[in-house]
Amino acid sequence: MVVLTIPTPADFRFRATVESHGWYQLAPYVYDREAGVLSRKLRLLDSTVLALNMRGSKMRSVLVEVQGRQVLKSIQRNAIGQAVTAMFNLHVNLRDFYQKMEKTNDYQWVDEHKAARMLAAPTVWEDLTKTLLTTNIAWSGTVEMVRKLVNIDAEGTFPSPQQLLTLSEDDLADQIGLGYRAAYLRDLTQRIVSGELNVESWRKLSSDDLYKAVTDLNGFGDYAAGTMLRLLGHFDKLAIDTVARKAYEHVTGHAPDSDTDIRKHYEAYGEWRGLVLWMDCIRDQYVDAPQTEGT
Repeated sequence: MVVLTIPTPADFRFRATVESHGWYQLAPYVYDREAGVLSRKLRLLDSTVLALNMRGSKMRSVLVEVQGRQVLKSIQRNAIGQAVTAMFNLHVNLRDFYQKMEKTNDYQWVDEHKAARMLAAPTVWEDLTKTLLTTNIAWSGTVEMVRKLVNIDAEGTFPSPQQLLTLSEDDLADQIGLGYRAAYLRDLTQRIVSGELNVESWRKLSSDDLYKAVTDLNGFGDYAAGTMLRLLGHFDKLAIDTVARKAYEHVTGHAPDSDTDIRKHYEAYGEWRGLVLWMDCIRDQYVDAPQTEGT
């Protein structure tokens, strides 16, 4: 087994990042909360599939155990480092956000628990697909659809666009259970495989350009765009869904007449508005049921 040490920002907390939202419940992620280990299979560009066990360290790092390997090429080590950086959003600077929350009434818990860093997928493709599968469905349905997608890959990692293109729209709709989403995922897959879209390059886009790129996709609206921006480290736009509406009602004491009320409420937080809204979505797990601090 090879163990890699990936440096993290001083304000990084492993458990808070893993549990920042439901991605840790979606295959190929497997999370052992008691042991503090997040695992998954990862396919590198050279088609090598590696089994990773990731855990936090008190030495400002994530420890990555690469199972079944005694030696890794330097290019493979670099690829794992890039993937871990993307998954834990280690490149995102949250210092100003935590300082702002520390000084904001009823949000000091955000800085105390360092609860704002988001868990993402190692690729934009995986994040886009999973985001699409959260639309207009109960969470249990999302979990099941993603599980079936991962089962397509014989080695248990998230399937590539090329792999998905071997399935017809009917296969996606019926066998995987995507329903109407099948047409949208099929369209996204075809555009990536054809070379029309290079979604990984979206990491370099500005917030406005990224928002436009996502909403230009068939089946991806404001909610999906806001979610993708948050996963890629942009927080100046909102992702409004049923959970967000309930969070707004919880913090304000009244239901919104429309989503415009929610937008107006978070407008004062400027570039951080989308992240503050998400903090309100998860505040119960910290304010009402405080977590044991982890690395």
